[in-house]
This record gives sequence, structure tokens and C-alpha cells, in this order.
Amino acid sequence: MIAPPGTAGRLAELYGLRPRPLYGPEGSAVYDAMCRHDATELPDVLRLAQGAPGPVLELACGSGRLTLPLAARGHEVVALDSSAPLLALLKSRIRDERIDVVECDMAEFAFDRSFGLIVLAASSVCLLDAGQRAETFRRIAAHLAPGGRCYVSVLDLAGELTTGPRPRERVTVLVDDATVLTLHQHFDGRRAVRTTSLFTEAVPDGARALFTSEVAMVGSAELARELAAAGMVVQDVHRGAPGEQVRVQLVCGLAGGGDDR
Repeated sequence: MIAPPGTAGRLAELYGLRPRPLYGPEGSAVYDAMCRHDATELPDVLRLAQGAPGPVLELACGSGRLTLPLAARGHEVVALDSSAPLLALLKSRIRDERIDVVECDMAEFAFDRSFGLIVLAASSVCLLDAGQRAETFRRIAAHLAPGGRCYVSVLDLAGELTTGPRPRERVTVLVDDATVLTLHQHFDGRRAVRTTSLFTEAVPDGARALFTSEVAMVGSAELARELAAAGMVVQDVHRGAPGEQVRVQLVCGLAGGGDDR
């Protein structure tokens, strides 16, 4: 795997580290440690699921950050992800909940049933290129029950991160039990790419590792146009607190179908 750009790449060179995929066998546990307790989107997803006309389909479900709370409240959930290691973590946490776990790319899913709510959270839509997003949105529209909703979240980035002659970088230090995690985000506006790297250092032995992933920089306005092209309309928009990276939640329904609650 090619070394990531910016400070993360320099750390890889300094410590002789081989960058590994963030969603691979080793990186999945690190990603899970960073994200599993993040409840940022949970209240809105639970609200939408209540009274939804059918089961919930969660795309890019990961290790179950939203899946498990949804199922714990009695919702039938189909949890889909392409990462076998993350799905293994999810399966290890399932008790008696009604969860159907499916390993599949989110641009390729096909079911012989419809769903009252389809969730694509945590800016996972940015893992897809434009063609994959178009196919994913087409499949979402084809699987929505009448009156059903689609929930998509994304980060709207400030202009200073997406424009300019040179890439920008942001670094955040996190701590999980006996591991220090440093999150490196490298924004390349000319390529419209955000590279996310996690540098981990265990305490006290100092063992180090580097995990990385590259995603597209796509904003909520562009997603709204792509959703419309797939036959859906944005019915509600929730924007997070102002800042360089603003979480935007889009709630959609089928164009010309269902109610507008």
C-alpha cells in the first residue's frame, strides 16, 4: 500500500511503518475503537426508524454503531458492509436481536424486499466514486417502501480545505484505553480527495502502526443533485455546528411518492 501524504507519510518513513488499510483485518479493530461509541447520528436515525413502513437497511454498517441500538429498540435490521473483519465484530455482539448480516458492496446489493428506512451514515457515501454513488442511489430508490425514507450523512468542508494551491492537513489526538490514536486528515482540493490516516502507539510498550483510507470530497449539495437523478427528493436537512467540517444529514423520499412528514 502506498504511503499516505503529509505528516502521516512522514511518520511511516520515520518509524519504518508499512501503511495498512483502515478497513482491513488489522485496521478494523482500530476503526472500531475510534467510532463504536460515537452517537452523533443515532438520535436522528432512531427517530426516523420509529414508525417506518418496513424494516431498516443499513449500508456500510461497520461494527454495529447504529445497527445494535436500532435492533435493541425492536427494529428488524439488515446490516450490510463489504468489510468481513468489521462484520465479524458486529456478529460477536449480536445476542437475540433481529439482525441479518450481509457481506456485500453497497453499490451491488439486491433484495427481494423493500425497506421503510435505508441508512447510509458516517459519511460512508464518500467511499464511493461518482459512478458508484449513482448506482447505490439507484438501488436505494428501488428498495424504498412507499412512504419510506433514506438517510445519508456527509461532511461539508470549508472552502479553505477544498481550494487553494496546496493541500491542507488537520491532526487530532485521541486516547483509547492503552493506545494513543492520532487522526491525520489530509485534504487535497485539486484531486477532491481526503486521506484519513490513524497512527497508533501502544502504552507502555510503544508498538506503532499506521492505517489509512482515501475518500472522495463530496458535499451535500452535490449529493442532493445525485439523489434527485436517482428519483429521490431531499425532504429534510439537518446541519451540525458551524466549523471547518460540518456534518450534514439528508433525509430523502421517493420523488412524487409517499408523504412529506
